[in-house]
Amino acid sequence: MNSTAPSSTPDLLTRARDIFSRANALRLHDPASPSSPQAATTRGQAARWIDQAIQAAPALSASEALQTVQAIDLLHRIAHSLPAPSTLTNPLILQAFNALIHGDQTITPYDLFPHINQAIQRRDPAFLGAPLRWHSLQVAAWLQNFKNPRRPKIQGQDLKTQSRLLLQTDLSPFLPSPSTLLPLLQANSRS
Repeated sequence: MNSTAPSSTPDLLTRARDIFSRANALRLHDPASPSSPQAATTRGQAARWIDQAIQAAPALSASEALQTVQAIDLLHRIAHSLPAPSTLTNPLILQAFNALIHGDQTITPYDLFPHINQAIQRRDPAFLGAPLRWHSLQVAAWLQNFKNPRRPKIQGQDLKTQSRLLLQTDLSPFLPSPSTLLPLLQANSRS
């Protein structure tokens, strides 16, 4: 495998998919999988890919940054049998957040929300302040769409996506009894 840095983000992400496919074929996600020279090579490639991705990070668009976050986490699990630490992923998520709030249209709130939501649920201090305010405003706005359960203000994919994202969110700060909304969100997330 070529250890030089990939020339573009698509190359970077293609290499991540290739490494993940090899790891999957070797069953590296299974702690009981036997050790082999191929497994060691694939783990090493995953670790080198992470280093290359971190070096490439400043040049990534917001959309590419979020795609890279997911790849870093998967490949870190392959290389080290652990989720990626927030020190690797937070800068990319915050890079995408800053781009979005400054008008970058290569991502949507739907793309960014799951990453910020997870960080807030972990009580990650890097996401207090502006990301937490943005998250709260998104949740409040989306909940307004469900005020009348018989006639949500939105339809189609927006309805499904907002329902799915709200189901992943702690709604107790926003609603006195979040459980009353859960059946509606569950039904809409599948529709």
